[in-house]
Amino acid sequence: MQRRVAGVLTGLLLVLGIGMALAGLPPGGTFTDDDGNTHEGNIEAVAAAGITLGCNPDGTLYCPKQDVTRAQMATFLVRAFSLPAVAGNRFSDVSGTHLANINALSEAGVTLGCNAEGTLFCPNDGVTRSQMASFLARALSLPPSVVDWFTDDDGISHEANINAVADAGITLGCQTGLYCPADLVPRDQMASFLARGLELDPIIPPPTTTTLSLPKTGNLKVIAVQFDAPGNDNENPNGEWVDIRNDDTATVDMTGWRLEDEGPNSTYNFPAGFTLAPGVTVRIFVGVGVDTATSLYWGLGSAVWNNGGDTASLFDSSGMLIDSLTR
Repeated sequence: MQRRVAGVLTGLLLVLGIGMALAGLPPGGTFTDDDGNTHEGNIEAVAAAGITLGCNPDGTLYCPKQDVTRAQMATFLVRAFSLPAVAGNRFSDVSGTHLANINALSEAGVTLGCNAEGTLFCPNDGVTRSQMASFLARALSLPPSVVDWFTDDDGISHEANINAVADAGITLGCQTGLYCPADLVPRDQMASFLARGLELDPIIPPPTTTTLSLPKTGNLKVIAVQFDAPGNDNENPNGEWVDIRNDDTATVDMTGWRLEDEGPNSTYNFPAGFTLAPGVTVRIFVGVGVDTATSLYWGLGSAVWNNGGDTASLFDSSGMLIDSLTR
């Protein structure tokens, strides 16, 4: 997809930068606090592109669950689109580290401020998902969408931009048919928004030494998913399911394990004492039912997975990502 991006990083520099980053990535990647995070590949991608430097002075932490402020978002976007710094002060409530970048964002028309008069920026406020959509739609000059993708953003000022980023494949929503426009954006989700918007490929870092002990927790695979249930999803939650197979040679105790959708917005916790024998597949249904050795039930009354695409991620009891499947 061709996107008109004023001042975006050139393809050659981006490829060279990411290539060098890949060559020098340590086990576990650039940051020590995002190992196993669903968004880790996109976090590495925006780090390789120079968009994020981490959240601590030595650049070893990313703080993936920390909400992004509007001031920080300005700096991320200025780096992402190579916007030139602008002197002065466009807003009366801005000073300090992010001032020049906020001015640059205003000069480029990416931000209009946070009040009707356009005199305030509210730099310490968190970025909502609706605001994120507008930032990206303006920065990428996305065309308007003819599709109304979500039911929970009707009539809000950012609705057209939310539909535009959905049309571009930048967002999958927060669950089926919903965008959750008022939710704040944490740093890990921010990385995925930017990586998709810039069409950066996820970068999977070399495994840590902890990952090498995988046989101790079981070689389990997410082998199949059905994210779009037949008929009305919310009337047929058991039409959504995920299959997990034990490819190990030993039975695995899955007490404390969990299955998450992208976000995560919903989490299934495996029941205490549940074990999966070698070669056996268990199917996790979204709806209600009676658990057996090969069928487990989330117990929900409505759909979880996004019809337009989602990621099922399996974590062991220590929180380590074991496997995931995206459709």
